[in-house]
Order: sequence, then C-alpha cells, then structure tokens
Amino acid sequence: MQYLAVTTGGTTTIIIDNTAGIASPLALNGSDVYAVVSPTNSCQPGQAATAGVCYAVPNRVTVSLVHETSPNSWSYDFTTSSSSTPSVTSDSVIDLIVGIRSTYATLRWSWVNGVPNYWSTTTPVSPAAGEAHVKFTPKTTPWMSSGGCSAIPVSTCDIARADREELQPNLLLSMDTTLDIGLAGVLFGTSSAFIGSLETTPIQTGSAPTLTYAAAAPHLNADGTARFGNFYALLPANILTLFGTSVAAFDPAILAIARTGDAGTFSTAWAPWTAAGNGTDGQFLTISNISFSAPKFQVT
Repeated sequence: MQYLAVTTGGTTTIIIDNTAGIASPLALNGSDVYAVVSPTNSCQPGQAATAGVCYAVPNRVTVSLVHETSPNSWSYDFTTSSSSTPSVTSDSVIDLIVGIRSTYATLRWSWVNGVPNYWSTTTPVSPAAGEAHVKFTPKTTPWMSSGGCSAIPVSTCDIARADREELQPNLLLSMDTTLDIGLAGVLFGTSSAFIGSLETTPIQTGSAPTLTYAAAAPHLNADGTARFGNFYALLPANILTLFGTSVAAFDPAILAIARTGDAGTFSTAWAPWTAAGNGTDGQFLTISNISFSAPKFQVT
C-alpha cells in the first residue's frame, strides 16, 4: 500500500502515505480505517495448482477497506456500523495507490465496487515497482449467506434475493493472462452488483475485438424489491484504437452495445476522460438501470 485517503463532505483524511517511504501517523494513531490486501484464488496448503481452480501465485488480488469495530476486530461492511475517522459513506471518494511488483506485471483488467473517476497505471520494471492509482465513490453490494454469484468470468447468479446490502469499498486487480496484453489497463466498476468481469475475443490484426462485460447479483434487493444497478467501464485510448477510433474522434454511433445472456433493461451514456483530470485518456461508458441476475453486455 502506497497511499490511501478518504474525502467525505469536502474533508480529506490521509490514512496511509508511503509514497516517500514514510507512513502517515494517522495510519498508526487515530484512524479506524485501513486497507487489507488478499489473494482471491490462491491454493490452500496441499492443494495442487490447477488453471481455473487455484494458483500457486494468485492472479487476482483484492484490496479492501476495513474499519475497526472493537480492539483487534475489523469489518468490511461500512453500512451496519460505520467508521468514524474518517467516515466512509456512499458519497465519499476513495483515493488509493497500490504498488505493483514485477511478479504482477501482467495486470489486465481491474474492478471497483463503486463509481470510478480516476485511473492510471505504470508497469513495474525490476527493481522499480509499478503502481495502480484509482479514485472511486463506493456503492452498496448485495451480501448473500450462500455462494452462486462469484464465478469469474460471470456466468450465473442463481440466488433470488440478497440477505442484506453492504457498503464495501473494494478494488480487484486481475493478472489473468488469458486476456490479450492489448487490453491492459481496462477498468470497470459496478453499483448494486456482487462482482463484474471482462471477456474478449482474441485480438486479430485488421479486426476489432468484442468486449463482453458482465455483472452478477440477485434479482431482488434484500427488501424484496426488484434490483437495478449500474455498470461503469473505461475504454482507454489503446482500446479505442482497436475499434478504429480515438479519444478526439470518438462517436458513440460506431460502437454497438447489446445485452446478451438474459433479457432485461438497460440504458447507456458516454463521457470523455482526460489524463489531466482522470488519469487516463479515453471514453467512460455508463450502463444504467440494469436488471439482474447475470447480464452481459457486448461492445462491438
């Protein structure tokens, strides 16, 4: 962890600042918020590494914000009991910088549980580390007591109703090399969804790829009402080039967005991103009013 700050109600609290090799005193004294880094698909002791099951060197890593609920007790949920220093809400902005060592130089796509508004990456070149820098506003996610919605790539979510809704600020970094290196740097986020993923057709010279974004969540909210969520995707300049366009010449009409897999509602909107304001030049796609449980959206 190189940097962690939270802005709530116009007040910014720096929790971790290791960019100069010096930890912020607030990370040690006074703050009840911290970040936890954990692999999502590493093998258990004695378990053989098998592609698609588990990996000796995990190729997906999650960075989660947690808050202290009592001495030596931490919670990932900022809804039922919130942090105090600083307060983290669904209107906060999380500013997070994660160092990336050469072992994870194959970073492909990344996902946040919320609305991203800044993204930049640098590739590690040994001995120097790279970094992933993201700013996002966290949003609620459904919590279920049983599995069935966590597969990546997203394929199904056979749980009808969430047990509760939780505010969980998370960042998932995927180093899955089955995706073409030309897709490095893709970022997306979700609100009111359990997880998101990205699939693509192989990139061939002279032809554009097909990007397939997916999200999974129970069909119903915890209160029994129909669930509607949003999906957010950054198409950086290198991806736009693959589609035969650019940031400056972008016209939404050249890209088709179709819902596949299951029927349901959605609407789309595009907005430009700039390196100066958002960390990366590109186009930001918002797919809103999504009904669930496991929709997929193809960009062609």
